[in-house]
Amino acid sequence: GDVTLTMYITPGHAPSTISLLLPVKDGGRTHLAMMWGGVSLSFSTPLDQLRAYVSSAERFQDIVLRAGADTILTNHTTHDKTFAKIEQLAGRKPGAAHPFVVGKESISNYMTGVKECGMSMLAAAEARSRAR
Repeated sequence: GDVTLTMYITPGHAPSTISLLLPVKDGGRTHLAMMWGGVSLSFSTPLDQLRAYVSSAERFQDIVLRAGADTILTNHTTHDKTFAKIEQLAGRKPGAAHPFVVGKESISNYMTGVKECGMSMLAAAEARSRAR
């Protein structure tokens, strides 16, 4: 095919987590989609994994912003309302915006949120660790 899928090792959610950049097409227009490898953290996530998550989020945010990603795909359909977007596509008129193409600012905001959630979980875990 004519598509190159680029994978990045982004440990944190799990030690072997990967995140993706891939070109996608809407009609004749090419967009760059990103997929962050894992958003689920819990109070049982070990400190070293939380630190890796924050570091990976910072790194991947830089990667996607430099690459110009404008489309988000997620690995959990509830996180980006995948099914609602698919329904929007069914009734989409020619020339109308594509619901998965969110723009570069939204990509930046998404990754900032990912990083800040990781930082919050890390701070809470460090506080619990100090209290023991």
